[in-house]
Amino acid sequence: MRSNKVKELWKAGETVRATWCTTGDPLTAEVLGNAGFDAVLLDMQHGFGIDPRTAGKCFQAISATPAIPLSRVPWNDPVHIQFALDAGSYGVIVPLVNTAEDAARAAGATRYPPVGFRSNGPNRVSLYAGADYVERANDEIICLVMIETLEALDNIEAIAATPGIDGFFIGPGDLAMSMGLPAGIGSKSDEWEANVLKVRDVAKAHGLVCGIAPDGERLGLPRARGESGVGNVRGVNPHPQPPLPLRQERGSRRRRDGLPSPVATGEGSGVRVIRKRKDQQLTTYRVGVVGLSGISLSPAGTEPFFFGGEHPHAHVACYANHPRTEIVAVCDIMPAAFDRFDELWGSHWPNVNKYTDFREMLANEQLDLISVVTPDHLHGGVVEAAVAAGVKAIYCEKPIATTLADADRMIAVAEAAGVPMSINHTRRWYDVYQYAKQAIDSGEYGRVTHIHALTTGPRAMLFRNGTHLIDLATFFAAGEPVWVSGFLDPGHEAYGPVYAGDGGRDPAFDPGGTGLVQFDNGVLFSFVVSKQIQNGGGGWELSIDCEHARLRMTEPGGLEIITATKGESGGISRSRVDLPRYRWTDGTAAIDELIGIIEGRTTVSQSPPQEARKTLAIILALLQSQANGNTPVTAPFTDAS
Repeated sequence: MRSNKVKELWKAGETVRATWCTTGDPLTAEVLGNAGFDAVLLDMQHGFGIDPRTAGKCFQAISATPAIPLSRVPWNDPVHIQFALDAGSYGVIVPLVNTAEDAARAAGATRYPPVGFRSNGPNRVSLYAGADYVERANDEIICLVMIETLEALDNIEAIAATPGIDGFFIGPGDLAMSMGLPAGIGSKSDEWEANVLKVRDVAKAHGLVCGIAPDGERLGLPRARGESGVGNVRGVNPHPQPPLPLRQERGSRRRRDGLPSPVATGEGSGVRVIRKRKDQQLTTYRVGVVGLSGISLSPAGTEPFFFGGEHPHAHVACYANHPRTEIVAVCDIMPAAFDRFDELWGSHWPNVNKYTDFREMLANEQLDLISVVTPDHLHGGVVEAAVAAGVKAIYCEKPIATTLADADRMIAVAEAAGVPMSINHTRRWYDVYQYAKQAIDSGEYGRVTHIHALTTGPRAMLFRNGTHLIDLATFFAAGEPVWVSGFLDPGHEAYGPVYAGDGGRDPAFDPGGTGLVQFDNGVLFSFVVSKQIQNGGGGWELSIDCEHARLRMTEPGGLEIITATKGESGGISRSRVDLPRYRWTDGTAAIDELIGIIEGRTTVSQSPPQEARKTLAIILALLQSQANGNTPVTAPFTDAS
C-alpha cells in the first residue's frame, strides 16, 4: 500500500503543510495538489458543489499529484465515511463528535474488522493505494474527530481514550457559539482560549494530534515542530467559502467563521472547561403550542431525506427532535384535542399544562417560543398577544394570514418589539432547495429568468400546498412581485376577490388556480395549483430557468441540473445531484434558527413574515384577477374592498 505521508511526518515530529479544497472542481483540486502541499483536504461538509459525484473526481485528481488526499465528511455517519475512504481519501475529519460513543462510531467506520466495522469494498482506492490496501489500511488511514461543543469538552478524556482516533480538530466557530459567543470573536475571548488549551493538553496527554485554525498560533500553538512531539498540521484556504443556508447540516446552519486551517498543538498547563455564563444561555427553551391539528400533532417523520432516512414535519414532533426545547403548555378550543395530544405525546411530555384560552396560557407560562397553529384567519390575534406577553420568538403556520391587513399588523407588532418570527413555509429549510439556492446565488448558472411550478392532488389548493409552491418562487426570484394575472379552477369562477375557505377542511371552499407573476427584477413566474389533477395522488415540480442551466426539483426525486451541450449537433446534458445531508431540516431547522436569532448567533430567518406576505399578496391578487375578468392586478397589492 502507498504509505500515508501525513502519518509519516507526524511520527517524525515534522510539520505537515495542508490546504483546504472548498470546491468540487477537479481542476482546482489538481492545482492545489501540485502546489507543494503535503495534503489537500476536500471539504465535503462546508465546501460548495461537493457531492459524491464531484468528490470522487476530486480524489482522482489529487491522487495524480504528490499530495495526500484527505477529507472532512459531512456528518458522523458510516455512509459518508466509507464513501470518502473507498473513493480514495487517506483520512477523514469527522464533525460534531460529542461523546466517546460518537468517537467510537467515527473510528469504527474507518477501520476494517476486527478493529472496526468498515465494509470491504475499496474499488477505487485500491487502484491508488495498492493491492494490499485492505491488509494495511487500518494502520495508514487517519481519523480526526472535531471538538466543537461544550458537551465534547465535558467528555474530552473519554473521547481521547477511544481506540482508533488519531487526534482532535477543534471547530473554533462552533465552540465559540456553544459558549454563547459570536463565532467571529471566539478567539478573542479568554474563556474560549482556555477551552482550546484544555483540548490541546488532553491531546498531548494521550499522544494525539490536535489542530485548530491559524489564530491558534497566538495561543502558543506552533506552526513548526512542537516540543510535545504531537503532530503538526498547517493549512490555508485559497478559495473563500460562500455563505451556507441556515438549516444546513443536516440544517442546518452551523459555520459562519470560514474554513479553519489546522495548526499543531504545543505545551501548556491544564485548565478547566469554561461554561457559558448564566446570563448568556437558556439551557432549555419553554414552548407553548396554540392549535392541536394534524400539522401540529402528527408524530411520524413522513417526509424522507433525499439522502436517506426520515425527519419530523409537524410542530410538536420538531420540538421533540430539538434537544433544547420543551413543550410546557398547549392550547386548543376543543378539549378532545388534549386526549389526542396525550395519546401521541403523553409519554414524551407527561406534565404539559392544557388550556382552552391562549391568553390564559400566555399569562401563566412565561413562554420563550410559541407555535401558532390555529386556522389561518386567527393567526394575528395569537401573534399580537404573544408579543405582548414577552415571548422571545414565534413560529407561525402558513399562510401568514388571509388578509394583507392582518399580515401587516402582525409584522409591525413583531418588528416593534424586536421579536423574531418565522412562517412555516417548510421547504425553505429543505436540503434540495437550499442546495439549489446556493448554487444559483453563486452565479455559476447566470441570473434567474423564468420559474415554472406545478402541484397537483387533493391538497393542491392555493391556501394549502399552493402557498408552499408560490413561496418557493419568491425564494428563488429574490424580487418583488409587480403584477399578477390568472384564473381559478373550474367551479370556482364566482369565488370572489377575498378568501372564503375554512382552512382547507372542505376543498369545495378552497380553490386551486393557474397564474402568471412578473417580478421587478425581470423574473417571470408561471404556476399551476390544481386539486382537479389527481395523477396518482399528487405531484410536485419546480423548474428554475437560469441563463446557462435549468434546475429541476421534484418531490420525491430531488434535484436535476440540465445544461446545453456544445458542438454542432447541440443537445442537452442532465445530471442528478447527490445532495449533502444537513443536521436539521424542515421544522427542526426553523426552530433551531429561531433559537440562533434569540442567542445572537444569526440575525436572519430563512422564512421571515415579510417574505410570507409576498406569497399572500400573489394569491389574493390571483383571486382579484379572476373576479376582474382575468386582468392583471398590479402592485401595490391591497385587500379587495
